[in-house]
Amino acid sequence: MSSISKNVIRFFKLAGINKRKDVEFFWKNIEKQFGNLGRSFREAIAARSDGQAVNPYEVRDASLELSLAVYSQYEADFASGLMSWIEEVEIEVPKRVLDIGCGNGVIACFMANLWPDTHVTGIDTSLNSIRCAEELARKLKLGNVKFEFGNAKDYFAKYNQSDIDMVLTSKVLQEVFTEEVGGFDLACPEDAFDTYEEIERLPELSANLIEFLNGVKAVLSDNGKYISVDRCGIPAAYVFLCRHFKEAGLGLIPARCEKIVGEDVGGYKESFPLSFLKKTPLAAEPSTEIIISLHKKMLLSEKLECINPVDGFVAEALYLAIGDKRPVHEAELIYRNGSGIMKMHLFHSEILAGVYKTTSRGMRQLEIVPLAEASAVVDAYFNEISKLSEYCDINENVSLDSSLLNQLGLEVVQSKA
Repeated sequence: MSSISKNVIRFFKLAGINKRKDVEFFWKNIEKQFGNLGRSFREAIAARSDGQAVNPYEVRDASLELSLAVYSQYEADFASGLMSWIEEVEIEVPKRVLDIGCGNGVIACFMANLWPDTHVTGIDTSLNSIRCAEELARKLKLGNVKFEFGNAKDYFAKYNQSDIDMVLTSKVLQEVFTEEVGGFDLACPEDAFDTYEEIERLPELSANLIEFLNGVKAVLSDNGKYISVDRCGIPAAYVFLCRHFKEAGLGLIPARCEKIVGEDVGGYKESFPLSFLKKTPLAAEPSTEIIISLHKKMLLSEKLECINPVDGFVAEALYLAIGDKRPVHEAELIYRNGSGIMKMHLFHSEILAGVYKTTSRGMRQLEIVPLAEASAVVDAYFNEISKLSEYCDINENVSLDSSLLNQLGLEVVQSKA
């Protein structure tokens, strides 16, 4: 994702969305500026953190000024990423857009401002949010956006046309579940699954979500696009979500997918996969491995750090997700005692270097580092091959891209089997 565009910055200024403040100063100022309403909002946040069924956004959106102040602090980074993607994505300007779960209307108003000839409709189940959205539209003098109170199911039932060119849902699909499906949560922790086999045993699909997606598909025009941005904490969650897309007959286009980073009112930073879908299914649907790689690619692009060796499907998914890999050296190590074969791959891209290992017994392991720190990985790679040569017959491929080794001032000396 590129940096925030000038159009987004300009829109934030017009809407009254400001720079993030120091957290302690922000909360003191909220109570000072908004009095009882500010205190009620903070109490609602605390109650939700304690597990109570409280919706702090209903309190937040009781006032447009409070809503925008909180939005500036905790949602502007997410919104700016999504808005920048909307501006940059190469699609024909839509004639009609539907924003389901529009909240206070910021993103819907941005689209109406960006595309003055487009008719934008936002719907939400919070009356306070709809009132905020309408006030924001008046403030921005937008005549091409409207907001309706109600849920998606009722909207789909009364809207019996198929002429919407773009449907957007942002942090909505998780809420479509009326209860956890088989104990499964789209925002489940990172270590919930560890193998492909466990992913294949995911729970039954959610009837509620399938019904919702069928409604989305029904209102889309023939060339309509559906943009979903939602919580998917682990690859398995994204696979689960994509199975619902497939069941509803929506076609996921991996090349158009992205990752949006946001921080919620509790201060937790999250990565939200952005799924780009067309109304009709693809001739060849993306495989489970591609979907996992797509999820990991989104996470990988967030921040490049040293990744200590990771194993299993996570290692494979990360390795597949790294684009434009250039092999530096490959070695096949055949254990003389007949216990198996290990393959080692030393590679680099424009920004990182790494080693990927696989064995005939199913082991997969990956380690990557920033390119500037490649020398340690390269040294460890060749030292391991040297040690294993005592127990293995080695086949090496040294006729590969040696630019990384040249850059580090190293040479490949073929091991003696």
